[in-house]
Amino acid sequence: MMRILLIRHAEQASKVCNADVSLSETGRKQAEALAERLLSYGIDAVYSSPLRRAAETAGAAAEKTGLPVFIRTELSEMDFGELTGLPHAERIERERQYSEERNGALTDRPYPGGESYGEVYERIRPVLAEITASGAECAAVFSHLEALRAMVSGMIGLPFGHAKLILKGLRHTAVTEMLYDAETGRYYLKSIG
Repeated sequence: MMRILLIRHAEQASKVCNADVSLSETGRKQAEALAERLLSYGIDAVYSSPLRRAAETAGAAAEKTGLPVFIRTELSEMDFGELTGLPHAERIERERQYSEERNGALTDRPYPGGESYGEVYERIRPVLAEITASGAECAAVFSHLEALRAMVSGMIGLPFGHAKLILKGLRHTAVTEMLYDAETGRYYLKSIG
């Protein structure tokens, strides 16, 4: 079976919601340590979101392995709509208010002006098809927390309304390992980073 490593980017230099920023100094160290760890997986393909925090994390792995990075805009973070660009504390407060408005219901409604988890997965799905058809045995995919939640939910058939519940506490550079069975076209969750 093919292995697909879904990897959250290293720590970014800003806590502003979905800002396209570089890695912090800590993030650069995390990316270097991750690149070393990934050598043991035998990755033979590297895909990344174009957002700098993900692309820089992927770049460290690519440099260590000598592989090119395939940048795919579809791997970008969820569009948070009105929350995009807000400082971290304000975004958290607005998320709390939004959750209260939904009465805690596990529905896949987007943030106002943004994307739902289902929409994110549909955006990413063609890239997953590209990866599984690539002939790679172990692909590393660098993306973002909410995009990873959408991917895992869609890949294993979890209702998108439950996506927020998975990968809780997923740290920067965490590796979630998926398996893909080409004969059945099914994905399996092997481990969460």
